Amino acid sequence: MYYINQSQEVSYDQLKQVPAAPTCDINPSKRWKPVHHHTLVDLVKDSVRSCGFNIHSEKYGIDKHRDMFAMLKLEREDYDNGTFRNVIGIRNSHNQRFSAQLVGGSNVMVCDNLAFSGEFNCRRQHTTHIMRDLPRIVYQLTNDVVSSYNVQSNRYDGYKMTELDNSDVANIMNKATRNNFAISGGQYNKVLDEYENPQHDVFEPGNAWSLFNAFTEIYKNYNGADVRKSINLHNIFDNHCADAIEHLNTSYNPGYNYDGDLLDDDLDPQDVHAAQTQNAQPALI
Repeated sequence: MYYINQSQEVSYDQLKQVPAAPTCDINPSKRWKPVHHHTLVDLVKDSVRSCGFNIHSEKYGIDKHRDMFAMLKLEREDYDNGTFRNVIGIRNSHNQRFSAQLVGGSNVMVCDNLAFSGEFNCRRQHTTHIMRDLPRIVYQLTNDVVSSYNVQSNRYDGYKMTELDNSDVANIMNKATRNNFAISGGQYNKVLDEYENPQHDVFEPGNAWSLFNAFTEIYKNYNGADVRKSINLHNIFDNHCADAIEHLNTSYNPGYNYDGDLLDDDLDPQDVHAAQTQNAQPALI
């Protein structure tokens, strides 16, 4: 599957059987302290559950070096907007190829597109005291991903609210292609065709959300984009849709104090809040 980096998919039980030993000829230093794949995964799962989330689904992949790539989709009833789920990506190496790393992302539920937004990215080398530091690192990233739900929701709603004309589309496509910033030149026409003739009716052309999903749909056909390109893609759309996103970020925080004397004693506080915010709700396109 595209989101486990061309690896062979394995179950969690199979993951637990992978030894924390190199498969290639390396000369590890005394400071090198490899961590079992399942140990890192368990830390993330425990942290997620401590924040009140369940694991909606989990995927694990092992490559030819026995290094791991994993993805956990999170869910919680009061964090379900029907559009996306928060995702934590994990990778770990037993061959000194890369550090233990976590990244925060999102999964568009309509077409199972994965995109990493990049605000949350942490890593730790496999050196002395890694097991002392990992729980704190894992908890911090998990907390950041969970806390970002409203910000992420406003971001994607801002994409939906931003209409695109032909010049907007051309501008975004050129920025994405320049120096392989988000896609290669060879993917340009594929993204454009997906935007103009989407596989999913909900992404009919006309707004930035549709074009964004055209990119991520094409990413799937190339075993996904690397994290950096996905972050770059978000930056392009965040800049183009900045006005709508800023409007959403401020609309839900009108600055009133709903406690104490500011409320009319004859009115229910919830009614006052509803009256003051009803006109600020955006109409999604």
